[in-house]
Amino acid sequence: MAMISGFTQGQTSWFLEIDRMYDPPFRILVDLERMILPASSHYHQFTICKESTNKVSRPAPNHHDLFTASGVLIVALMYRADGPMWSDIAIAQYKTRFPNDTLQHIYIDNCTNVETDPLVTMLMGGTRDDDWYGFSPAQSRIQVPTVLQYGTPAYQAILGSATGKAVAAFILGAFPRGAWRVAKIACWYYWGVNIRFDLEPVSEGPTI
Repeated sequence: MAMISGFTQGQTSWFLEIDRMYDPPFRILVDLERMILPASSHYHQFTICKESTNKVSRPAPNHHDLFTASGVLIVALMYRADGPMWSDIAIAQYKTRFPNDTLQHIYIDNCTNVETDPLVTMLMGGTRDDDWYGFSPAQSRIQVPTVLQYGTPAYQAILGSATGKAVAAFILGAFPRGAWRVAKIACWYYWGVNIRFDLEPVSEGPTI
């Protein structure tokens, strides 16, 4: 469950911060370097947040924090009570700076979705039985990703989760229907579950 943070609490109108050049989240730095992608302050950060209420009238945040660079979209926060979907915000933010067809990777930093988080942990071979989600500190520091190839059962399971569906919504909103797909998914644990969705154009056949 998303908790109201000190930043969002009491923020009754929409707060926006745009065009801030900043480093990407630390959890994915090793993978950015592995993929030969920008790993320093080359990212445009976009933050939008507002306090709202959930279905039982308790305080709940709308808080999205996104980073963009050429070829890369990083979703650092994706809490939604009743505001816009992060996928809609991300489409607008990416295309204001780069052509949509240059996007190759969507990162989910520290995925906390109650459906996707335990699913990815299980697919990586971990459990929720200890402080390291079943992974030793040594394994976590290595940050070797588990790569799920297109069409495999594990790939389909993640795309069918809440986070995977949001990525699919992004693709459907950003590209002509059937033109792009998720080529593969990489997951690793480092102070939380992190996911990379690799995108590619398709010449024929259905997307995702």
